[in-house]
Amino acid sequence: MKVQLRRHHYIIILMLLLMIAWIALTEFAPTEFYKPDNWATISIAIGATILTLVGIITSILVSNENNRRVEFIANLSLISNKIEQKAGTNPDKSLNEIYSNSIEKLRALVEGLAPLKYSEGLIGIFSFFFFLISALLAIFGYQFKFVIGNFVVGTVLLIGYVIYIIEEFIKIDVSSSLPKKNGKLTLLAIKLNGEPWQFENKNENEVSIKLNQIINRIEFKVRFEGEVRNAFLHATVRYANGLVSYIPDANTYLSNFGFINDFRLGLLESVFDTGTLQSDKQVDLSLDLVLRSEKGTAQNPVIAKGFIERLGEKDIYKYCSIPEDFHIDSIEIRIWEDPFFKPNYKRREVDLITVRPQRI
Repeated sequence: MKVQLRRHHYIIILMLLLMIAWIALTEFAPTEFYKPDNWATISIAIGATILTLVGIITSILVSNENNRRVEFIANLSLISNKIEQKAGTNPDKSLNEIYSNSIEKLRALVEGLAPLKYSEGLIGIFSFFFFLISALLAIFGYQFKFVIGNFVVGTVLLIGYVIYIIEEFIKIDVSSSLPKKNGKLTLLAIKLNGEPWQFENKNENEVSIKLNQIINRIEFKVRFEGEVRNAFLHATVRYANGLVSYIPDANTYLSNFGFINDFRLGLLESVFDTGTLQSDKQVDLSLDLVLRSEKGTAQNPVIAKGFIERLGEKDIYKYCSIPEDFHIDSIEIRIWEDPFFKPNYKRREVDLITVRPQRI
């Protein structure tokens, strides 16, 4: 069986070699307070304490940490596998670079969080034996150099083991802790019913467009710059009558979805309220909003039937299809992220652009 050494193994081995070389080249003499029996008692007491500590860490703390890692890795693998499926079925191959980047980063996180091995506790147990050997050498009257040498080696092993445990235990906390919000969304272009349309920047996060026709389809091209976790593009369309449509970007949102009762968003999967973007660089995205289309036709097919609470059995359509008397009051384009790597847990808004139509 091949034994694979980790980074902390090399550090501990290097420290041991340095300590052994130092002890071998130095003449140690006991002080006037040195008494072999007292030294043996102290060494045995420290060794027994270490043995108890290692037992608690191995049997309880490592077990709990591994359970936590299994859950965290399961979430990461779930998201990664879903993105891989999406990349395989999405006809827009220009998004493959985005999907590949996300899969690569998620898998790198998984590889860095391998379950802790119970055999690592041997480092702490070896520390106990060196303290025990130090006590025995003192009792049998060996040179003080050998007595102090074993004591120091035991101390080095103990310190190395404790540092390793602390370092490993904080890995998930570092990986899943809420990072500082970091992202900027910029609107690059708008098309109305397939035609390019001019817009005016009122300020950094608000633009206005002048309309002289019924909007059936709006295409937004946006640019995102920054760092996000499991992010997706999303539009909130607010109407003059107070109703609202929620429309995720099908390319960056992981859950399959459709629309019920013309404009109500329906998620076909309950556990994937998360996104594909693991961006640390500039990325351009397109958000295509189909707001009016004929139901029950090839233009807007039924993609599912489901029982919706309080509504009963309903058809679920591919696109939003609002009535013609619905007038858009505003469109809010957001980047949401899943910063804790927990699908369907807590989303966080990264940035927002509000588009306000002005009728002429």
